[in-house]
Order: sequence, then C-alpha cells, then structure tokens
Amino acid sequence: MYPIPQYCLYCSSKVIYTSNAAMYGKEYGNGKCYKCTSCDAYVGVHDGSKIPLGRLANRQLRQLKKQCHHLFDPIWKKKKRLRSYAYEKLSELLNISIKECYFG
Repeated sequence: MYPIPQYCLYCSSKVIYTSNAAMYGKEYGNGKCYKCTSCDAYVGVHDGSKIPLGRLANRQLRQLKKQCHHLFDPIWKKKKRLRSYAYEKLSELLNISIKECYFG
C-alpha cells in the first residue's frame, strides 16, 4: 500500500486531494486523485477511500507504465491467467517482492 503523498517526488511542491477532472476534462472513475500543485504529477485513488492507487507519477512515468502494460497485459490475457498470477511470476523472474512488482 502506498502512503498518501504530501509533497511531490519530482518538484517537492505540495500535493492536494482533488477532482481528476483537471487532468481529463471530466471526472472518471471515482473522480478523485492526488495532484501536485506545480507540475503534472498525479495518482488516482481506490474507490471509496483516499488511498492512492500507486505512487505519484509524472508524464514520463505514466508513459513508461503504458508501455509496460502494452507488453505485459497480452501475456496474461492470452493465456487466460489471473493478472495476480502473472505479477507473481514476474516478481520471481525479477527477484523482487510481489509488493514491489506492480506498475499500475
């Protein structure tokens, strides 16, 4: 579980809990996120809570996450496996804990 961000990892500015409409033009999902007050870093939250879905991400990290999903998702979908099983196997291959093996 990720801690609630107070300050931006990229520019050290304050992070606020706000509507995600600022990023998307309208609210999506539960409509909430944490957003840096100075740069483009943000992260969504779990439904019904203020718990972040992951770590604060700037544009570059969001692009990298998309690239990872583009490669990773077809593997578990094609083999009709649970995503959690695929993450477990990936964590073993990378020799990292399952808690660290997630790219949101």
